[in-house]
Amino acid sequence: MARKEFTYPVGGSGGQPIDVSSVDSIETDEYSDGGAETFSDGDYPATISPDMIIEELLVFAIPDDKTLDLTTDAGNTISGMEPRGQKFALDTLEIAEVVINDPEGTGGDTSIAYVGES
Repeated sequence: MARKEFTYPVGGSGGQPIDVSSVDSIETDEYSDGGAETFSDGDYPATISPDMIIEELLVFAIPDDKTLDLTTDAGNTISGMEPRGQKFALDTLEIAEVVINDPEGTGGDTSIAYVGES
């Protein structure tokens, strides 16, 4: 368990500092599970549905014409996401499943890594 104490002076009336302390915990990004996948021609639509919740999704290569469908841990689906650029990361969603679609049928290589917790 991480513990760190912070003490900051805060200006009070007349400009005199007032000491304010706060004790809190900090969440670290240490995940117990992960994996990596590479997809190419004929693999699309490609589904990543690990037996875990994806906390961080890292895309190292994806052709511009691919789309992503993401299903969150809560069961919500984000369909038709169009990534722009060869590399990106998603770390603000709890993802249960990723589907990579190839609507134009052009193929190409996609490389993805992911980490999370069971």
